[in-house]
Amino acid sequence: MKKVTLYSLLVILSLAIITACVNKKDSEIQFKNTSSKTEHTENQAESASSIKTGVFVNLNAIENPLFNKDIKDLLERTLDSLANKNQKEFRSVFADEESANAYMYLYGKDYAFEEIGTVEEDHEGRIVIEIRGRVVSDNVVATPNSFYYFVKGKQNKWSLGAID
Repeated sequence: MKKVTLYSLLVILSLAIITACVNKKDSEIQFKNTSSKTEHTENQAESASSIKTGVFVNLNAIENPLFNKDIKDLLERTLDSLANKNQKEFRSVFADEESANAYMYLYGKDYAFEEIGTVEEDHEGRIVIEIRGRVVSDNVVATPNSFYYFVKGKQNKWSLGAID
């Protein structure tokens, strides 16, 4: 019985030591990653004023059967309204006012839409278009890949359903 207790305590003690060492390494890695992110953000903040806003994507060059004229027009209106800060036009691409209200947090920033990524149909039948570029918010430049989800309504009319 003493041997079983001794071995059990030895295993528990070993696990505690191993866990303490692993947690220390994770903390060091997390600290290193945080400091490099801070440096990267500071470099971006310095160049925020040099970003030229606008839509620099040639939507007419996209040859994909999913990217039909209605979706092309909606995407063009969406990107133009964000880049040019046209709130009325931005709201008009959504199916309803509730959807438009949900995405107003994206409005009012400085956008440079630079290239198109993927054009796909998801499992729910939405056409998903990836747009790459830069956005300036609070003097910080970010380079998000934004996904625009287009949905066909009950009257077979396309509208912007979501932006991710």
